[in-house]
Amino acid sequence: MPLLQKFTQLGGVTTTMRTTDSMHSPSAGWISVFYAASPSEFGCNDHGCDNVPRFDPNYRSFIDILEEDHDYETRVFSENARVFSDILERDDKIHSADLCTRSLFNLARITDLPQAQRRIVVVHLSCLDRLGAVSGYTSYNYLDRVHCLDKEIASLSMQLWDHAPNYTTFLMTSNHGGSGFTHTQFNLQTINVPFVAWGYGFKKHAHFMGKYLLTQQIAPTLFTALNISDEIPLTWLEKPMSDDVYANAPGTYAIQYEVEELLPEEITIDNQQCIPSFSTTHQSVRQVYIVIGVVFSIYLFLGLFAVHH
Repeated sequence: MPLLQKFTQLGGVTTTMRTTDSMHSPSAGWISVFYAASPSEFGCNDHGCDNVPRFDPNYRSFIDILEEDHDYETRVFSENARVFSDILERDDKIHSADLCTRSLFNLARITDLPQAQRRIVVVHLSCLDRLGAVSGYTSYNYLDRVHCLDKEIASLSMQLWDHAPNYTTFLMTSNHGGSGFTHTQFNLQTINVPFVAWGYGFKKHAHFMGKYLLTQQIAPTLFTALNISDEIPLTWLEKPMSDDVYANAPGTYAIQYEVEELLPEEITIDNQQCIPSFSTTHQSVRQVYIVIGVVFSIYLFLGLFAVHH
């Protein structure tokens, strides 16, 4: 992602942040990001969140805290709005976009942002998860979509930055990785996720690589970057990142024009990369072959049984 690297040059990046070990749950990784909670603290496991009460019955996401206590206004865009609204517990506040098209980023570009002093914009891409299950996490389809995502993130980031070119904070992460055709294996390719931060609150050339980081640290790290670390709830058990990654004094964190100078004059987005073909998941095809094999074996056995009798 060469364009994203331009942003990380004036921020911080790691590819070895660790996500939750509840690999079968599509929600557990996002719960750790938005609620700073492990699945067990949130009353969840690979089978759901219905049997064990939450460690804190009054858990609020960092978005809820910023909205309710600091007057932030929020827009959320998602390619899987049903699941994401369940995670954020925001039934009617998700802008839905079609999976594996350009509609997610187009929608985020044209939707009017709140006319407020403080705003949160969440963009949730689900296409790579689908492509990993269909084509594989190292397939040409997957890598093409990553190249497209690089351009989409760069373009949208610069557009959003226009609203507050000197006081905007950007974070990017994933809920899990993947290997082969699945994200259910407990291995480094699955539990290691990227984390990127740049803009207000984060030092230029911040040193993230080599640190032992968990996705539960993202929310308290954000609060520390925004100078509201005293608002971190006591039930957020993970500590924020170390003090050497933060910066709030002018000139110490990235502002828009500094990144703009590193980018090409025009970012050309290739629809062939951005709208990949995808169909049935590898696991579904495998299950069909197993069923066909079992049925064929039964017919073969019955045929041989009939011949002998």
